[in-house]
Amino acid sequence: MFLSNPNADENNPLLEAVNPYSQNVKTKDNPVLVFIKRFHDIATEGDMKSNWVLYNAFQNGYCWYFAHMLQSAFERGTVCLCAPFGHFVWEDIDEVKYDISGVYCGEAYYFIPESFMSKEQIGVFKHAGSTYKMGADDCIDLMKRYCEYYSIKYNDDCEKYLWNL
Repeated sequence: MFLSNPNADENNPLLEAVNPYSQNVKTKDNPVLVFIKRFHDIATEGDMKSNWVLYNAFQNGYCWYFAHMLQSAFERGTVCLCAPFGHFVWEDIDEVKYDISGVYCGEAYYFIPESFMSKEQIGVFKHAGSTYKMGADDCIDLMKRYCEYYSIKYNDDCEKYLWNL
C-alpha cells in the first residue's frame, strides 16, 4: 500500500511504499510504482479507508487481475503464482515482482509462471464461476513440475502452507 507524500513535487513524485524492501528498487521515477500509486490515488481519492478496501480486494482474491493489468500496461513481464500461497504477482523483466502494494515482499517458495498452470487452475483465481477445485495435490504437482523443468530441488517444507481452493 502507498502513502501519499503531500510535499512531493507533482512532476517528480516521491513514492513511499510501506513495504521495507522497496529500498532495494529505485522507487523514485520507477514507472511501475508511479503507475501503482496513480492507480491508488485515482481509485481512492486519497481516502485511507477506500485505499484499504482497494488494497484488500487486489491482495485477497483479485490479485490475478492486478498482475495482468500491470503486464498489459507495460507490455512485458510474466504473471506468476507465489506458490504455495495462492497469490499472483507480476514479474518485470528485471525480475522485480509487483502487486497492489508495490514491490512484492511477501512469501513464496516458488514464483511459478501461469503458463505452467492449466486453464482450469487459472480459472479458480478469476472468480468467474469456475467449478474446478484446486486442492493440495494439484499444487504439489504444479510445484514439482516447475522444479523439475528448471532443475530446482523441490522443498517439501512448502507443503505445510498448502491451500484448498
